[in-house]
Amino acid sequence: MKNLLEIIKEKANNLPPKQFELAKYIVNNYQSLAYANVIELSQLSSVSEATIIRLAYSLGFKGFHDMQQKIRELIGETNGGGLVQYKPRSLKDLKDCSYCLIFEMEKRILEETFLSIEKDNFESAVNMICEAPAVVVVGTEFNECLSSYAGYYLHVIKEKVTIISDFGINEKHILQELPPGTLGIVFSTPRYPRKTQKVVDILYQKEIPIIGITDSLLSPIAPFVNNLFTVPQQFVTFMDPYAAIMAFTHSLLLGVFMKNPEKSRKRVKQFDSFLKSEGIHLKDKIDISNLV
Repeated sequence: MKNLLEIIKEKANNLPPKQFELAKYIVNNYQSLAYANVIELSQLSSVSEATIIRLAYSLGFKGFHDMQQKIRELIGETNGGGLVQYKPRSLKDLKDCSYCLIFEMEKRILEETFLSIEKDNFESAVNMICEAPAVVVVGTEFNECLSSYAGYYLHVIKEKVTIISDFGINEKHILQELPPGTLGIVFSTPRYPRKTQKVVDILYQKEIPIIGITDSLLSPIAPFVNNLFTVPQQFVTFMDPYAAIMAFTHSLLLGVFMKNPEKSRKRVKQFDSFLKSEGIHLKDKIDISNLV
């Protein structure tokens, strides 16, 4: 499959002047364009938004999003899998308002993720979860919080949900005894935990279908996944930006809930009764089973 540079090189001679200038700008600056939207690319390259859309079509893409995905793939191929850094305008901006920088970045990633979701793929993933007799949710190391969140709430509305957050002898035993028809949900973000990849290898060998949530089509889990969802990742420091992944996971769980709301409410009600019987919360008068 041709990368973006090869596509541009092949079609450059047939591009109108403005599209040619834009293509030349992308070739020279693609490393910094992974998260630039149409408006920002227009400002950076000094061409109209319409020219950007026309170039995407001229290069054979369905639209700007597909061209942008090719830019990201190209970055992945040429940067050796390094982390994409989100750079503040200045160090002073970072010191003066750290929350401004992080909220700006997370909002951008949320928008990019929302635009990348294809409804048919999303509905397919929801159906896979609903129809599976058992689900194993995987996320190790720094992704453990993601698997814990997804597994905890999915277990409230669905039977036989297992969380794998490590890869020791106990987890190996659990994986070997997964029942037929089990579905895997796997979280893996840069720098991609080895433990997660080992779990994925086992699931793949056992022919267990996998829904993968990661950052790129070039992620190590991508070749083993049946339904892949990509959430862009950018880094200011060593801490991962998880707002968009959590929002996507929340959406997926709500999709499962709404496939059979009566059954889901019944399970939530049973769960809520258990929590109240154990005195888990200081305030427990809210009926969480009727929130939706």
